[in-house]
Amino acid sequence: MLGELKEWGVLSLHSGGATVRLTVDGRISLRNTAEFNGGRLLSEKKLKHHQAMHRASFEKRFPQLMDVPFECAWSGVEGISRNSTNFFGKQTDKIYFAGGYNGSGVSKGSAFGYALAEYASGGQSSLVSDCLESVPAKWIPPRPFLDIGAIFTVRSRFRGVGLDR
Repeated sequence: MLGELKEWGVLSLHSGGATVRLTVDGRISLRNTAEFNGGRLLSEKKLKHHQAMHRASFEKRFPQLMDVPFECAWSGVEGISRNSTNFFGKQTDKIYFAGGYNGSGVSKGSAFGYALAEYASGGQSSLVSDCLESVPAKWIPPRPFLDIGAIFTVRSRFRGVGLDR
């Protein structure tokens, strides 16, 4: 019912739009919402609301699968920097850091994690060099200014996302 390909992925043209993937084991993974929640996981009530939105968008995309139940749903916390870049480096002699992947998820997180382990172990490769040369994340103001700015920015960026109109 989903075509010939055994595995595929679709990314939205909107930076906050849905991502939909069919995995090699036949599962569909869908992400289509984001909001600022002060670094906390969603409450049970908000999670249920988002699950209903996911279900509705799933059924719009795949009406032939309306009877297929969801196996699971979750929420998570995402690190986003002010200028949509990441951070990578050495704080002190034994403290190294990487983060702020801005929704690029597993691919960038895995690459930076690998590079961080190599860098902290004294290694030097083109991957470590690339990470060190990436544009640094801009300074973020303290709370409550952070919260006010983040709420405004996220609401603006994700306005209408998840509604699949």
